[in-house]
Amino acid sequence: MKSSELPDVSSDVKEVAEMSDANRIAHLGRERWIRYDGASTILDRLRTVMTSPKRLRKPNALIIGPTNNGKTMILEAFCRENAGTPKPAAEHFPVLQVQTPTRASVTKFYQLMLDRLGTPSSATRGRPAELEVMSIRLLRSVGTKVIAIDDIHNILTGTRDQQSEFLNLLRFLGNQAEVSIVAAGIETAYRAIRSDNQLENRFYPLVLPRWRLGPEFHRLVLSLFLCLPLRKESEINAALLKLLIERSDGTIGELSALIASAASLAISSGQERIDEGVIRNCTYKSPIERRRDFESIERAIR
Repeated sequence: MKSSELPDVSSDVKEVAEMSDANRIAHLGRERWIRYDGASTILDRLRTVMTSPKRLRKPNALIIGPTNNGKTMILEAFCRENAGTPKPAAEHFPVLQVQTPTRASVTKFYQLMLDRLGTPSSATRGRPAELEVMSIRLLRSVGTKVIAIDDIHNILTGTRDQQSEFLNLLRFLGNQAEVSIVAAGIETAYRAIRSDNQLENRFYPLVLPRWRLGPEFHRLVLSLFLCLPLRKESEINAALLKLLIERSDGTIGELSALIASAASLAISSGQERIDEGVIRNCTYKSPIERRRDFESIERAIR
């Protein structure tokens, strides 16, 4: 099939659509950034945080939403926008991306942050007070304006004292390094931040709710379909949209996985387009179906 005969998609997708079935199916596994209204609104807010002038109480932001609903991808898109660039005789990290430790450990967080800044591991084995001084000095020297922290809800895995110590760390970094904190986490993350009145006043909540049927969801599905290397155009109707949102549990990560699975079946079967039948018959299993499978296994091994 010639490129001119393919559905109205971007030129790079048309090139992939002319490849073999195996290559096209492999292409479906690639992670892709889809811009949508909710993500654009949050990115605009993060840019405002990034460009805020220096002051003692810098503004912070907290992206909240259910698991697998695009929080991490938005955070990574923001970090890519502000990737470090070489400066004369020095490195420049305007945004430093760090993962919250699986346990609310201040020492571990400092070690992760210093590792991201390129500090040799042998230098990060000191006491917390030494790591603290080293971190503040390095953050200032590389010009960090924002620390982006993913999975901030991991704070709640620690004891009450550990949680309090970690929240104090966030406030300390903001004050001493004069940086903003941009964090992302599931709904419980807000509960963690709210437990500290001073921090709660500094964090602006940015909510990513589950998707519902409507024009924005229709646009999202269309954007995802236009990334598929299929050779026929898929019709997006009300019944298809309803089925997609039901099976995906209203999260963008599940929706992407469902559509990729459906596209794989459309390619391997020769149908080359997505319809309700393909959505129902593809190998994808919804969160509810996976939970039922797990419960069945548990019952079988008892």
